[in-house]
Amino acid sequence: ARRAALAEPLAATHRFNVATALFIAGRYDEAERVNREALELRPTGPVETAAKVMILERRVDEAIALVAGRPDDPTRRQIVALAHAAAGRTRAADSALDALIEIAQERDPLRIAEVYAFRGERDRAFDWLERGSRAAEPGPARLRLRTVPWTVKYSPFVAALRSDPRWPAWAAKAI
Repeated sequence: ARRAALAEPLAATHRFNVATALFIAGRYDEAERVNREALELRPTGPVETAAKVMILERRVDEAIALVAGRPDDPTRRQIVALAHAAAGRTRAADSALDALIEIAQERDPLRIAEVYAFRGERDRAFDWLERGSRAAEPGPARLRLRTVPWTVKYSPFVAALRSDPRWPAWAAKAI
């Protein structure tokens, strides 16, 4: 991803990909910086990586402000749900999760799984992981998921699930 970004320095997509890779690698400060640099090239590009770093750092109001002017889609709703959960705002977190489920249950169930995992609701998280995995399986019924299983596998928001006995079986099929 870095070579592609270096080869085409004005191609924002490559930089967004680098930011995602850095996030998955746990290099949060660098991931946020690269995401912001990519946004300078394409201001309408994805802010998800920067917002998730902010949430992990408990800069939740910044994360909510970052997505406030964005389209009302599963990404935005997930960021809001994660941010409120991180801040301990139970009512707002529940409401935001309900709003996420409303628009993401068919096309982006893995986002819902991440939120449940971050909230410590393991059983619900695994239910949504399974839904997302089934939707990603090859075949005529396969959905075009926006969030793919392998990115969730490495997400820090699901870290608590990695000690669960169900994790190895799910992670083995999360490609």
